[in-house]
Amino acid sequence: MNFGSLTAGPFLFPVPHLAPSFPLWDTNKIKGQSQTAKGIGARRSEAQRCFNQQEQWLHQPTPSIFPVFLAITSRCTPNPEPSWGCCLAPPLITSTLSLAGGHLNPAFSLTMCLLNQCPWWKMPIFCAVQVLAAFLGAGTVYALYYDAIHSYSNGTLAVTGPHETASIFATYPAPYLSLRNGFLDQVLGTAVLVVSILAITDARNKRIPPGLEPLAVGLLVLSLSLAMGANCSCAINPARDLGPRLFTYVAGWGPQVFRWVAGHYWWWVPVLAPLVGAAAGTAVYQLGVEIHHPPAQDEEEALSTEKPRRGAEKDVETPVYAVNMYAETWADGNLEVLPAGQRGK
Repeated sequence: MNFGSLTAGPFLFPVPHLAPSFPLWDTNKIKGQSQTAKGIGARRSEAQRCFNQQEQWLHQPTPSIFPVFLAITSRCTPNPEPSWGCCLAPPLITSTLSLAGGHLNPAFSLTMCLLNQCPWWKMPIFCAVQVLAAFLGAGTVYALYYDAIHSYSNGTLAVTGPHETASIFATYPAPYLSLRNGFLDQVLGTAVLVVSILAITDARNKRIPPGLEPLAVGLLVLSLSLAMGANCSCAINPARDLGPRLFTYVAGWGPQVFRWVAGHYWWWVPVLAPLVGAAAGTAVYQLGVEIHHPPAQDEEEALSTEKPRRGAEKDVETPVYAVNMYAETWADGNLEVLPAGQRGK
């Protein structure tokens, strides 16, 4: 009977004093496998780092999807009066401040780019994400009010007429409004919005208490909707208008959503005019307020005195030599202190 090993199923337990002379495993092979595993882990970490760097362009714009989606679902309602969606602005803005910076409007994103607070290459990404979120929000509203919309319109999705339903989603001008007046309406409304937001968030102004900025912006949007929404529903947000308009185009309303009652093309006004208004509002605030701020305290100190760099020599006057009035001399084996003039005597 061979007691060189005891078997238990697929496992082998060698007896130490009767172990065979050949090794049961190759140590060099195990070391090679360990080094291979470390190499695979290092390559995986490097690939993950490269992936994070390549996908960095999505980290900031992506959080804008959820708040824009909620804003559209709350504002696009069959009720023609200003909806309670304006009251959702504070939590929506707060939810994006940490990652997205509150980018819920392409006009505001343009303002941040003009102020060098956002790189220009992110501008198209922000706009695309916001339009996509508005499109999805309009689809959600259509699914929620599907029966109500078709009951009111008798199954006909119309842009004009007594039973039109396209204005639930996108903005359309009043019958008396011309393109020129509508363009001015959007430019002025967006300029007021941008100037007010810059004033609210400017640290050099007499600011409101920290943390209440979203509430102030929400009340601002509500006041603008009430005061300037009679002509064309106060879009002042290209994504808020273009996204739902694209949805109505594919959902059954057809190409009529890109035209006005009189045959004019209205859709470009709430898309282009807010961008012009954002640029105008930014220029007005910079020229009217920002350049007139006194320099901050740290800037004044930097201009008046230059702070010494770490490791630099201090400008301290030190004497070239020091004169010692007493000298130490040995007299009869004792240490005696004599004036410097009596040395050698």
